[in-house]
Amino acid sequence: SPKAISPYIVCPLKFYFTSIARIRATEELADEIDNPMFGTILHKATEILYTPLKGIANNAEHLKQLLKGKRIEQAVEQAINEEFLNNKDASTEDYTGNMVLVKNIVSKYIRQSIIPYDIAHNDFAVMELEKRISDKFKLDDNREVLIGGYADRIDSLDDGNIRVVDYKTGSPHLSMDGIISLFEGQDRSRYGNILQTMIYSMVLNHTRQRNVYPALYYARNIGNEDFSPRLIDKGAKDDSGKRKKADNCEVDYATYAEEFEQNLNDKLNELFNFELPFRRCDEQEAENICKYCDFKTLCKR
Repeated sequence: SPKAISPYIVCPLKFYFTSIARIRATEELADEIDNPMFGTILHKATEILYTPLKGIANNAEHLKQLLKGKRIEQAVEQAINEEFLNNKDASTEDYTGNMVLVKNIVSKYIRQSIIPYDIAHNDFAVMELEKRISDKFKLDDNREVLIGGYADRIDSLDDGNIRVVDYKTGSPHLSMDGIISLFEGQDRSRYGNILQTMIYSMVLNHTRQRNVYPALYYARNIGNEDFSPRLIDKGAKDDSGKRKKADNCEVDYATYAEEFEQNLNDKLNELFNFELPFRRCDEQEAENICKYCDFKTLCKR
């Protein structure tokens, strides 16, 4: 999965701790909703709301109907009850103050940002929601690795292409400095979301035989007038070798397929090479990569 591949790219030793030794950071039972659960509630609520729209083209009027009444708030409550409280019959009277706050924030993100964006850019039909996707990736020695995960949303676009949408609740990271920046360099730890959606794009490109546009719906920002969920390649150059303008650098998978898959191939061949140890990231990268790592004491950083 992308969540397993990303730690290896950032620091092979971290991958060893998490995926091989299966060491887990100490977790306390949460009485309140934490950041990962916040995202889970947003994902579940959007799944509930968008499921009736599957296969419907030109769905602006259907989306507008979602903005009427309390359907959004009811979907968020259902998500909290199922994903956090594990009690489908719970009511808002069972909520703590924090839960009420989370309900209001998630409802606001959906009502004021996600749905209005989709209404304004209504060139799609929802194909799949929370869809398990996977594909076999062949290594240099002909071994195959099954790669995939759960795509939040897969849209069929009016231009014949596919869009894979991933909902995010953190700070936006939508630009990369060329494909190589996802695999090398001190900033690679910041590109996990981009790597994830590029991997999903690769899988869909292979299995659906259509070009794919990777998109990250950052809930906090998608309501901004100038926001675009499309990935941007800051390192893109035109035929003369000059850098392109930002609005001409939107990423579609087919354009980057060969370079992306070669870099991914190199990393996976390295990962499955039993002659290579799971080493720490380079010393000069420690300040950026190790600062918030759960294992920095264990690896003596």
